Amino acid sequence: MKKVAVYLHRKCYSSYVVGVINELCGIYRFANVFEYDSRSSSKDKKGRYRDFNKDIGFKDGINIFRNANVNKGILDKTVKGFHIVRDPRGMLASAAHSHKYDKNEKGWPGLSGFKEAIKDLSIGRIVRKELTFMGVFLEDMREWSPVENVTTLKAEELKAVDFLRIFKSVGLNVDIGLIELIMDKNSIERVKEEKRGMWKDHFSRLIRYEFQKKYGRLISLYGYENFN
Repeated sequence: MKKVAVYLHRKCYSSYVVGVINELCGIYRFANVFEYDSRSSSKDKKGRYRDFNKDIGFKDGINIFRNANVNKGILDKTVKGFHIVRDPRGMLASAAHSHKYDKNEKGWPGLSGFKEAIKDLSIGRIVRKELTFMGVFLEDMREWSPVENVTTLKAEELKAVDFLRIFKSVGLNVDIGLIELIMDKNSIERVKEEKRGMWKDHFSRLIRYEFQKKYGRLISLYGYENFN
C-alpha cells in the first residue's frame, strides 16, 4: 500500500473533504486514514515543535493534514500529495459567517472571545476583522510554492474524479458514481453559494484595498480572478 497526503487549510471545505473521504473509506472498509492538525503539533521536552516527517512519519494509506503548515515537516518528495486550496476571499467570507452564526464551531484559543466581540456586527465588518484573525491560516497558504509530486486542487472546483485520484493513489478502486452521491450528500447549500462568489457581497472598497495589500499575492498564486 502506498502513502498519500491530503493537505487542507482552514475554511477550505476541510470538513466536507474529510467527510467524503471518511464515508467512502467506511463503505469500502478501508481503515488506513490518518488525520493530523499541523498547527497543533506538541512540543518536545526542549520546547521545540515536532517535525512531522522526522518525529511521526507518514503511514501507509491516506494522511490528512488540516491547517497545513508547510514548515512543520509535512512534505516528502516520495509521497504523492494533493493540496486543496480556496479563493482566500471566500475563506474570509466563510469564516465571518461561521464565526457569527455557528454556535457549535470550535477552534483555537481566542475563538470564543472573537465570536463574542463580533456577535452584533454585520458580515462586512466581520470580514474586515477576519483579515487579522484568520491571518495565520492565510499565511499558511502563502508559504506554499509548487512542490514536486504535489497536485494543487481548487476546493470550489472539486469533482468526483479528483477524489478518485486520491483513492487510486493508495490502490483503492472506488466507483465514481458512488463518489458523486457521497459528494452531493455531504455538500451544504452554503458551499454551492460560495462557488458563485458570495464573498463579493461583503468586500467593500476598503476591505479590497486592505486584502490586496496583505494577501493579494494569493490570488495569482493559486490562479483566481483578480478584483474587477
